[in-house]
Amino acid sequence: MNIMAELANEMNVKLHPTKSLQIVPGLRGANSAPLPFFSGCKAHFGGTVHVGCTILCGLDNLALKGILAHELAHLKKWHYARGLLSFLVVIPVTVYGFVSKSMPTIPILLTITIGILVFSLISWRHEYEADAVAAEYVGKKDMAYALEQIARLIYRPGDTLAHPSFKKRISRLLSDKE
Repeated sequence: MNIMAELANEMNVKLHPTKSLQIVPGLRGANSAPLPFFSGCKAHFGGTVHVGCTILCGLDNLALKGILAHELAHLKKWHYARGLLSFLVVIPVTVYGFVSKSMPTIPILLTITIGILVFSLISWRHEYEADAVAAEYVGKKDMAYALEQIARLIYRPGDTLAHPSFKKRISRLLSDKE
């Protein structure tokens, strides 16, 4: 909690007054991997970072600081709201097509596919951006180390719709291009 409070202060991220860090014993993703994630919109109530016990116990303080900085960067950059907005652009058209039955199936499927691609592009951009912002506060090499360490705990051999691979994230972080 001390590490996160110091980082949040330094990064100027408003946290929820009573639920800024939630430690979740069995927090796991669909593939049973332990996950850290953020929730909330910093505008009103502040954000919350959720961390599984496996991550807290499996990372040293340096790696933990990098991962917490990454999650706080999501809050700092309003990724929660921006990600939600990407869904709000596609869902009404899709729902309208199903309810009115006036849209043929192909345009509905095309809309869903485009929506998934837009979500994926936005999500990947958010991950790269959160890595870069976190690196401003913990350093590029330390952030790369944090990603390497969490890759040991989370089995994700390649890209997903929501996340580029750890290898791609580390490579991009350590390269000079933005």
